[in-house]
Amino acid sequence: MLAALCLYVKIFGGVLTRKVLATSITVTVIITVIVAGVMLALFSYTTAYDMYYCGHPLEFLYHLGYLFFALAFYLHTKEF
Repeated sequence: MLAALCLYVKIFGGVLTRKVLATSITVTVIITVIVAGVMLALFSYTTAYDMYYCGHPLEFLYHLGYLFFALAFYLHTKEF
């Protein structure tokens, strides 16, 4: 997982043109929104059926969402 994230940063972080950079930022933001939406839907489902507990594997999606937000910020700062 970490290797895939590093490869993603290398591919999209080292782009040469603004058009490709804008596309990579857009893709990263869309992935971030999708991960956050899935995370919130699953959290609501597990909470409604009283299946959520501290340390639930679902918390991994929170961390993944934060990683994508950080990656989107990193790519945005490379834009300038």
